[in-house]
Amino acid sequence: MMPLTLTTTAAAAKYLTSTAPPKSARDEFDRFAKWESTVRKNYDNNENQYPDDLIGTWDVQDVVGGSVIGSTKVALRPQGEVIVKPPMQGLRWRLDPGPTHLDTCTFQVLSDDGAILQYKGFVDRGSRLEARVSKRSVTLRGGVSFLMRDADGGGGDDMLPMNYKSGLTKFVMSRDVNGGDASVSESYSAEVSLTCPAVAEGEREIIDGPNGAILVTKVAGTYYAVDAKCPHLNLPMKKGKISNEGGVPTLTCSFHNSCFEMKSGKCTKWVTGALGNQNELIGGIMSSVGSKQKDIVAYSVSEAEDGTLIVTSQK
Repeated sequence: MMPLTLTTTAAAAKYLTSTAPPKSARDEFDRFAKWESTVRKNYDNNENQYPDDLIGTWDVQDVVGGSVIGSTKVALRPQGEVIVKPPMQGLRWRLDPGPTHLDTCTFQVLSDDGAILQYKGFVDRGSRLEARVSKRSVTLRGGVSFLMRDADGGGGDDMLPMNYKSGLTKFVMSRDVNGGDASVSESYSAEVSLTCPAVAEGEREIIDGPNGAILVTKVAGTYYAVDAKCPHLNLPMKKGKISNEGGVPTLTCSFHNSCFEMKSGKCTKWVTGALGNQNELIGGIMSSVGSKQKDIVAYSVSEAEDGTLIVTSQK
């Protein structure tokens, strides 16, 4: 665990005041950076390397000499998966927290000629926080390295170890906030085929899927499976209410009452209040932040001979 002397507000203030007073703004910045770096080094290091606010589709522009030489779409998926347009092949991505306000996002792509490209950019932590409750995009800027597979070490636990060959290519990437996720997923991702334990009538199971958690349930003798994350603010719907009014099983987000048909994933109500209460004022305020109205992904469910369930992409 992080030492108490570094975690409390009073202890942090004592640490900063116990050092020599800064003689310039630069000295003050260096002192703060040293303190925050010390805190991070003593942390359990349980931070999520694949945060939800970076998951989605990104528009990537390659830049040389100030001019854009090409652009493409890249999807950063849960658990470090990268999806790109064939014949390119996505490898891995992750976020590494920085010592101050900038975090580092890295992803790797295998080109059709066998070369591996590593995109390493910086994202402002404050802009990430702001984007979670607004409709603005997050932007990363960085450089592209050309890499070889036959290197020793240096890659960390999640990325391929590489020898770096620096180039002149820079990049700028912005997260698509206008519903681009589905187009990349449908075009480039592999077919889903997952197993799930048996589910009794009215019960539910949660399994890991390509977009995060999937909720699997049985309603009126029929199995259903949908993504268990509301697209409004990416909040979980694992415990959302399941109703069957008019013979149409529907999942309701517990936070702002958005409703989704479980057979198709279609959104039938969007942000009508909060915590199960219908409130036009709150609904109006909350619908002005976060994503625009979207459907969720629904899956097909079949039962195997041993009673386990097979969750697959809908045709």
